[in-house]
Amino acid sequence: GVKDTVKRPGLPLTEFFKGDAPDRLAYCETYYREEQGQTRGGIPGLNAWEAVRIANRYKVITDVRTGSTSVFDLALDPHEKQPVTFPEALPLEAGVAAVS
Repeated sequence: GVKDTVKRPGLPLTEFFKGDAPDRLAYCETYYREEQGQTRGGIPGLNAWEAVRIANRYKVITDVRTGSTSVFDLALDPHEKQPVTFPEALPLEAGVAAVS
């Protein structure tokens, strides 16, 4: 491959994809769903989402319009098919790791 010699801000994701990354909080949002819901022939009712990954294990997804939230345990459900239920959804240590 080609070596990139330019110093860029941020941290590389190579360790994350290898599974060796330190626990880092990650945030994302998508308004693509909402845009698709509003297009002709699109699927009505799709809303924008905001999400956060905590401790490289849990993903919390919130529907921006309705405020409904789903929590996924990525270790047990990497394809986010079945949200977990409380109280086992987010152990205290995961929340502490996210803010430390």
